[in-house]
Amino acid sequence: MPSSPPPSSPPSSSKPVLRAHIAKANPQCQAILSSLPQPPSTQTTPQPLDPEVLILFTSPYHSYITPKYYTTTKPTTGKVAPTWNYASVQIYGRARIYHSSESCPATSDFLDTQLRDLSRHCEEHIMGYDGQDGREEGWSVDDAPAEYIRILKRNIVGIEGQVYLIIHVLKNIPSH
Repeated sequence: MPSSPPPSSPPSSSKPVLRAHIAKANPQCQAILSSLPQPPSTQTTPQPLDPEVLILFTSPYHSYITPKYYTTTKPTTGKVAPTWNYASVQIYGRARIYHSSESCPATSDFLDTQLRDLSRHCEEHIMGYDGQDGREEGWSVDDAPAEYIRILKRNIVGIEGQVYLIIHVLKNIPSH
C-alpha cells in the first residue's frame, strides 16, 4: 500500500499551506472562533486569525530513558538523571478561518476541496482503495447525498495555514 503525506499545498504555491477542518462542537473550535476579529455570525468571507499560530506535530514514538543507560558518566561521577526522548515539528504561520458554509461561497468551496482531498487521500493511501491492480475504488464524497454533505459542512470549520517557519526537534540520547 503506497504511503504519502496528506494533501496540503497546491502545487503552484511557493510556501507550504496546511489545510484542516474541525467540528464546531469541539471546544478548541470555540476558542478559535472567539479569537476572530469579527463575530462568526457576521462572516461573509474567510477571516484571518491573528496573531500567528503554532501547529505542533509530535511523534507517537517517545520513551523514558533511565539513568542506568549512562554507562560512561554514572560510574565516574554519579551525576545522572532520567530523561525523555521525543521528536516534534513546530510549524508557525498565519491562519485563515472558513466558518459559514451557508453564507460564504469561499467557505463552501474550501470545505468541498478539503473533504474531497482528505477522503481521497485516506481511501487511497491509508486504506489502499485506489482501484489499481484489482483493488476496489475508495469511497468518495460523491457517494453520499449532497444534502447530507451540506449539513455536515454546516457543522465544521475550515482552517488554512500559510506556513512561514518549520522547526524540527529531535531529542535523542546516544545508545549506551
